[in-house]
Amino acid sequence: MKFTLFEKIFFIAVAALLLSACASMPHVATEHPAVAYVAQDDGSLLVRHAPIIVPQNQYKTYNQIGRPSARYDAHGKKEKIYIDPAAPVFYTQQQTFQTSKGQYTNLIYRVHFTEVPFQFFPFNITAGKNGGLLIVITLDSAKQPVLVTTVHTCGCYVAIIPTQFLSAQDYPEAWDTAQPQGIYGEHLPSRLHYPDKPDSTNTNYRPVIFLRDGTHRVMDVKISTADAYNPVITPIESAETLNNLPLG
Repeated sequence: MKFTLFEKIFFIAVAALLLSACASMPHVATEHPAVAYVAQDDGSLLVRHAPIIVPQNQYKTYNQIGRPSARYDAHGKKEKIYIDPAAPVFYTQQQTFQTSKGQYTNLIYRVHFTEVPFQFFPFNITAGKNGGLLIVITLDSAKQPVLVTTVHTCGCYVAIIPTQFLSAQDYPEAWDTAQPQGIYGEHLPSRLHYPDKPDSTNTNYRPVIFLRDGTHRVMDVKISTADAYNPVITPIESAETLNNLPLG
């Protein structure tokens, strides 16, 4: 099959855009200290393991976690769904499941952003309104976190990171814990390590999720506390509330 000059240029341009969308960029902090969304403490298991979310360039509205909301358009006829960045929320679910090795618990956290802005360089293939991110902390029967999973609400860019509490025999074949894993242009840890003997004055170690400016891609994950960040205390609500958004 022969291609015209126009078709060749078109294919090269598309390939360049796709590569720019997946290209890895530096992890650059902008605020000092960085702003972090931290779940409001209510003593629950969901809060005990809730991720600390640190967006890059948090001062930009589209990087701020918000509340999915509904309203009528300017004519008062058509319903419009939007994200209110003035009211951040962690939406949560807790699910248990059984395997031959015992019972496990998934703690599911869902957050939303006003938009992923459209741009060509780098090209944002997930550009659009109201996108979100899911973070799943999997606990074993001893309530130890064994997996941290992240995925966008579009189903894109899934990343699964084991911790030292996951038995070595449960790792995929040839999994190299000494090397970062590549996730469509980003490089994330291949294993997370919780402190064996956390400080007695602060045992609240959690996954810290660093999000890239604009795309909200997960650009790094580590285990730490909220002490190093400027916290935005964020309430948690059941994900079931997303089934009915009040108009007002």
